[in-house]
Amino acid sequence: MSATTNAKTSSALQRGAGGTVLPLMRLCAVLALSVASLLAPAPLRAQSVALRGWSLDRHEPSPAGDVFFAAEFPWYSSTRVVAAGAVLTHALTPLALTRDYADGTTRRDAIVAGMLVAHTLVAASAFDRVGLHLDLPLSLHQSGVADPTQSSRLAPADGANVGDLRVGTRVRLLGHADRDRFSLHLGVGVALPTGSRDVNTGDGTTRVEPRVIAAGRASSVRWSASLAWMSRPNIDGGGVVVGDELRANLGVGLALTEERLHLGLEAALFTTVRELPRSLGEGNAAFTRGAWGMELLLGARYTFLRALAVGAAAGVGLEQAAGTPTARMIVSVQYAPLSPRRELR
Repeated sequence: MSATTNAKTSSALQRGAGGTVLPLMRLCAVLALSVASLLAPAPLRAQSVALRGWSLDRHEPSPAGDVFFAAEFPWYSSTRVVAAGAVLTHALTPLALTRDYADGTTRRDAIVAGMLVAHTLVAASAFDRVGLHLDLPLSLHQSGVADPTQSSRLAPADGANVGDLRVGTRVRLLGHADRDRFSLHLGVGVALPTGSRDVNTGDGTTRVEPRVIAAGRASSVRWSASLAWMSRPNIDGGGVVVGDELRANLGVGLALTEERLHLGLEAALFTTVRELPRSLGEGNAAFTRGAWGMELLLGARYTFLRALAVGAAAGVGLEQAAGTPTARMIVSVQYAPLSPRRELR
């Protein structure tokens, strides 16, 4: 009897609770979904955030003391112990968005028409085996127009803005670049997120770039070749495809006038290696339109007093993926004294 009474009472309570609690639960669920829909970014808004910028300038100077401007030519403490320098580079049209429309027309907007960047370089070596180097970029000026379609937040930045601080190391495995016909080295670079996506000077995350470097010298001819893989966040939209990259640098030069003058031709090649966004097709982005680029540089460097070197280079960009300019100009100055042991030789 008691059990029957309790069951009836429980059933009545459940009906009463159901009449009150269930509507409250439904109301809470509706409110939660409403709040979530307000907080969750819409697809177009997510694209705009993704297109607010990244580390745009692609020129990464070789470490202080190297003879080339972009291709690495490793040195160690039997050659010199420390080196420091400054590089000023100006890129023409590093970022232009091209849009194709259904009526067959094409629109091209130079978002960043010019970008002036200064690099402060410091390098050191120990044990004739290990080298350390640092590069702090500073964007001094950007010209251009904000995206006129307003489909992104891409725009040239105002004033001076610091870029991602780059630190790296390289280790000599075999030979010396400036003494032997062939030498082999391993290196790794890390870009710390000190820049900002909002001003086109940073990716907003740490980038890591392991690489292998081969270099050598035969009489007055110097050469260098490197292959690297750089991890980057995926950024896409508006025809832009940014992500992990495969990179290669080549350099060949002549040492003239008793080592004081160096003339060099360099090539820097990269391709994005990731899946294409759906808006651009299917498959891997490697060497597809807008996902790879190449720069050619012709430069000269002259050394005064066996320690102070000044240089200048100019070049053009091919297959202009985002960050690859139509043209580039570079000037540099560096202090790279030879070690006493090298002076004696």
